Amino acid sequence: MSFFFDPFITFGSPSWLLTLTSALIVPFLLSEPAASATGVTSDTSDLSALLSIRAHLNPFTSLSSWDSHNSSIPFCQWLGVTCGSSKNRGRVTALNLANLGLTGSVSSDIGNLTFLRSLNLSFNNLQGQLPPELGRLSHLELLVLSRNALEGRIPGTLANCSNLWRISLGSNRLAGEIPAEFGALPKLQILSLHDNDLSGRIPASLGNLSSMTHIDLVGNRLAGTIPPSLGRLQSLVHISVTRNSLRGAIPVSIFNMSSLSYLYVGYNQLSGTLPPDMGNTLVSLEVLQAFGNILEGPLPISLPNASMLREIVLPYNRLSGPLPRDIGKLRYLSSLNLRANGFEARTAEDWEFFTSLANCSYLQTLDLEYNKLEGTLPSTIVNLSTQLTWLGLGGNEVHGSIPEGIGRFIHLERLHLDQMALTGHVPAAVGKLRNLHVLSLDDNQLSGVLPSAVGNLTQLENLYLNGNGLQGEIPKSFGNLRQLTVCDLSFNKLEGCIPEELTELTSLTRYLNLSRNLFTGPLPAEVGSLKNLESLDISKNRLSGEIPSTIGECQVLQYLYLQGNHLEGAIPDSLSSLTGIQVLDLSCNNLSGHIPVSFGRLEHVRFLNLSFNDFQGQVPNEGVFKNANVYSVTGNNKLCGGTQALHLQPCPGHVPGKKDGSPAVRSIVSIVITVTLFVLSLAAASYLLHRQRTRRCMPVVPSKRQYPMASYSEISRATDGFSPSNIIGQGSFGQVYRGTMSYDSIVVAVKVFDTVQIGAFQSFKAECETLGAIRHRNVNKILTVCSSADHNGDAFLAIVTAYMPNGSLNDWLHPGADVNGDASSTLTLLQRLNIAIDVASALDYLHHYSGTTIVHCDLKPSNVLLDNDMVAHLCDFGSAEFLKETTAGDLAKEINRISRLKGSIGYVAPGGTVSTKGDVYSYGVLMLEMFSGRRPTNSHFKDGESLHRYVKMAYPAQIFDIVDPSLLLHEQDAKANIDKGIHKCLLSLIKVGLSCSKESATDRMEMEDVIKTLHVARSILLEETLPENRRGDDI
Repeated sequence: MSFFFDPFITFGSPSWLLTLTSALIVPFLLSEPAASATGVTSDTSDLSALLSIRAHLNPFTSLSSWDSHNSSIPFCQWLGVTCGSSKNRGRVTALNLANLGLTGSVSSDIGNLTFLRSLNLSFNNLQGQLPPELGRLSHLELLVLSRNALEGRIPGTLANCSNLWRISLGSNRLAGEIPAEFGALPKLQILSLHDNDLSGRIPASLGNLSSMTHIDLVGNRLAGTIPPSLGRLQSLVHISVTRNSLRGAIPVSIFNMSSLSYLYVGYNQLSGTLPPDMGNTLVSLEVLQAFGNILEGPLPISLPNASMLREIVLPYNRLSGPLPRDIGKLRYLSSLNLRANGFEARTAEDWEFFTSLANCSYLQTLDLEYNKLEGTLPSTIVNLSTQLTWLGLGGNEVHGSIPEGIGRFIHLERLHLDQMALTGHVPAAVGKLRNLHVLSLDDNQLSGVLPSAVGNLTQLENLYLNGNGLQGEIPKSFGNLRQLTVCDLSFNKLEGCIPEELTELTSLTRYLNLSRNLFTGPLPAEVGSLKNLESLDISKNRLSGEIPSTIGECQVLQYLYLQGNHLEGAIPDSLSSLTGIQVLDLSCNNLSGHIPVSFGRLEHVRFLNLSFNDFQGQVPNEGVFKNANVYSVTGNNKLCGGTQALHLQPCPGHVPGKKDGSPAVRSIVSIVITVTLFVLSLAAASYLLHRQRTRRCMPVVPSKRQYPMASYSEISRATDGFSPSNIIGQGSFGQVYRGTMSYDSIVVAVKVFDTVQIGAFQSFKAECETLGAIRHRNVNKILTVCSSADHNGDAFLAIVTAYMPNGSLNDWLHPGADVNGDASSTLTLLQRLNIAIDVASALDYLHHYSGTTIVHCDLKPSNVLLDNDMVAHLCDFGSAEFLKETTAGDLAKEINRISRLKGSIGYVAPGGTVSTKGDVYSYGVLMLEMFSGRRPTNSHFKDGESLHRYVKMAYPAQIFDIVDPSLLLHEQDAKANIDKGIHKCLLSLIKVGLSCSKESATDRMEMEDVIKTLHVARSILLEETLPENRRGDDI
């Protein structure tokens, strides 16, 4: 017989004594010496019940002693069976089959063990439902079935077991509601139902259980409010309701419970304020965890009076105001986590709380990141407890320098001083923090050289020094960082050669980012040692020489960015062995030779950028090269062949009579021809208007399924005579219909222009020109166009494109009752992020890789369509402009030519000038709308307010205040990872949106950098997690 110690029950609390007493006393109450049970019982019902239980379980080997044919071993001596003594001699009183690897189900015959007082089947893999017959066990005191796979509802018949003092059913798959009948169990002390699928409300009847000491309902789908009746439980020590969907305020009665030691209410939707006198009433409180709610108001100044407090964990709320100046009175305080709230510190008096924390000699975790702390980094930081393992002040408006005294914290494992305004150098004393796992000093204004002492941090896993002004070379001592998985030194002024010691770190798995520095020399051949690395970014440096062939040994590599250097020579064949590569960017170098045919076998490639090099010869036609949307070879004037979409000259020997001319010239000629044909077709249509005749559609671009010529009548039939029931959208100059082409039953979208509307012809022309000149997987393709006359002889213009079954992004961000038939349709965080990447990829292509610079001019959610796989496609190029390559003298004329206001209100950049930076601005607004759920034209944004300002006010401390509520509800199951995954990802995404929508065009991001940032955010969301901040195992 065994009882289990719960690591969540803390020494020094009444629950520890309770558990120890149970473990020592219960066996004596329920058992007897083995010899006393050797006699044959007069009642055979227990034997029959045990045999039925065995018949429902596997494997039998664990219960080999359960053999009715072996009379030498009575069932009272079978494994896990305990029989009573004296008057209950020969009757089963305890059954303990815990942790035996059993499968199967719980037999209903267990209800025939009528003298059973203890039942423990925990830590197995039992399935099926709990039999209602358990309610027949009137003597049952202990029911422990946790850590199985039981499902169904909890039988209300358990309320008949009036002697029960412990019910532990945690970590199963139980559903339904918590039986209200449990409120009639007068002796119940422990109710543990955590990590199931229970729904409904917490029964108010639980407030009748005067003996109750522990309630654990963590990790269910419980809704409603916390019953105020729980405040009547004068013996209650522990409440855990973390990770549910509870709403409303925490009842005042809970804060008046003098017996309460542990209060876990995190990751719900609880609101309201913390009572000002809670520190005077919760005199026994040791742990307060309420993270991930929407609590408001200040931290009560009485809280330091709760002298037993060890943990205050309140991150991701809306708490605000100054912190209690005497918080250091909490002498036992070990964890203070107030991350991502709105706590303020502006004056010296406001910062007194920080000085008082020096009195907390047991303090191990201090996390004040992403609040509204301002001013100089207090010098008293060096007086904090040397027991600190986590110190976080990042994301605040704090300046100053990092003191040398930081080296005192020799137990520190995580140091987060990022996204501040720190200046000065990285102190060599950092090298004394030999237990450090994470060093995050990114996005500051640090300068000077990197101290070689950083190489002493042999336990370091994540190093973030990006976004500073660091100079000099990377110390060779970095080669000692044998545990490093992430290293980001981008956006600095580092120079010299990349040390081979860094590229030999086989521990690097997530990413190595050295981009935007001043590195020179070759890429070390030792880069091939990075066999487990997923992302390598050395772009925008001054590297020279050839790409080492050893890079092909990095078999796990998914993202490789080498663009913007001075690399030369041929592409090594070994790059073709990177079978998992998704993004490969070699653009803007001096590479030469042929494009390897073997690149066609890179089946996972999402974007291959070989543009602006000196490649020559034929562009391969196989594999990935069949789809011109996923690669770019622009700016290589010696290339020929390839798919027709590239508009390259035929290779010698393939097409006789090769014509001269660069790809850029040929692209312009192609556009001119398209426009000419368009104008001619309009002239013909005008002539036909007087004759009231129809004309067949003019195909603009080839497609994989080339349609035959289609007349106005055929398009009319495809849309059922332009039936209102087929209208799926409204464009800038007309309506969009869903239709089915009769030739091959392909479903299409037909955009019909209102030719009476001023500008319709120009819009039609612009869209034909633009979409006829580009090919990209995230740009909606034209299948055919029609310039004709309708049956009345009026001008008829239509563009036929691929149909997008999931509508527009606008439909999903702002759903109505008529959208997809579901008003509650929402996009997950990952879906929104993927859409953001798709749109950014399309814009980057239009701006840099389409052969000429194209500006969309009207980016907004309704112009982003979603296909069956939720892949985004940019559409509606009626306002698009080609930016001509001009000299400095002609630039003003070109800007004046297109300086008229274009776009939609709320998405147009200040000034309205047509430029790529204008598209970037619109993209930034789109990002903020995607993740806040608010339109830029929201009625709240008036009197100078805007979506940008609204989000910026909450960034970074209170981003959960402005994040789309439907998004957070959708991520309910992932709430345990908000500390690192979801929160860090959202911070990155919101930062991109704010950076792109800045008022000054020069301050906005480049789309290339946006794409890389979003890929990193995606990796964080998918991979980075933080252990759940709650108690350990089962009670």
